Amino acid sequence: MTATHRFAVVALAGALIGLGVSGCKKAADYHNQGRAYVREKEYDRALQAFTRAIEKDPEFARAYFDRGLIYLYHHNRDRDRALSDFNKAIEINPKYGNAYVERAMVYLQKKEYDKARADVQQAESLGAQMNPGFVDAVRRGPARPGASGATRDGRP
Repeated sequence: MTATHRFAVVALAGALIGLGVSGCKKAADYHNQGRAYVREKEYDRALQAFTRAIEKDPEFARAYFDRGLIYLYHHNRDRDRALSDFNKAIEINPKYGNAYVERAMVYLQKKEYDKARADVQQAESLGAQMNPGFVDAVRRGPARPGASGATRDGRP
């Protein structure tokens, strides 16, 4: 092999390696792709993209949050998976106010009112914006024995 051929082989190998590296998506790329799919209402593809972002960066709180939203609102309304993702987002970033809001929504749907109230309170302390009707629904919860207008057996 001549020096020219060796140079060409090395140059080709370098180019192929360079293509592989530059073609390799980062977690943020997959996350951005997922958000684009959400805008297009392609929720299954968004779910896949957010999952790939998490695979690339297991500490990507926003990807867990966004995937949780897909599970909660679009993917068979899978509350357990949504709850798991919101829990992980909060574990990674305990100041993630919106994750507390959405986790409170899951708890409200599961009728775990005390947990929902605690999350709403935490979200408020972090400055998260919430729909006032949602906050009222969480605070109201079920009629409790001894609460205003309710008897011990919960009837008014």
